[in-house]
Amino acid sequence: MTLLHELILQSQIADPSTSLNAVLEKGGIMVACRGESVFYSAGEGRDFASGLERALSEEYRIEETADLIEFLRYGADVLDRCEIDQYFRVEFKDWR
Repeated sequence: MTLLHELILQSQIADPSTSLNAVLEKGGIMVACRGESVFYSAGEGRDFASGLERALSEEYRIEETADLIEFLRYGADVLDRCEIDQYFRVEFKDWR
């Protein structure tokens, strides 16, 4: 399965025992859900956010998924415009 598939499934089931994790670091944005994980560059993160948004209709876009889409866009903007030091780290759960 792919990360996109797992995120769609998570949105439809909204399983509270399954966590969605994302981290913004100097090198990119890591997203993990239901045993799948991917590390994205700024452009890839922005593209994935758009794809996730298209894949999920409003009725299936739970708050956590909508927040992830915004986090991916935020992360891409930060990576594109800022000099980030090696210790920079933003956790999705803290950012929300």
